[in-house]
Amino acid sequence: MWSLGKVLNTPEVVRVYIGSFNENIVTEAATGPIRKELFEKEQEDLLTIERHSKKACDRRVS
Repeated sequence: MWSLGKVLNTPEVVRVYIGSFNENIVTEAATGPIRKELFEKEQEDLLTIERHSKKACDRRVS
């Protein structure tokens, strides 16, 4: 991640989101309870950003 700072020319570390966008549901059996919770929170954060981006684009078009 620190190497990406050089490429992106920013002092902050870039946040990387995880998520699954296929038909399979993430289960505790596959990831464990803590990772499942983290996985779901990260995925929701990413989808929230995507929804806000769409709204911003719609406002600009209007």
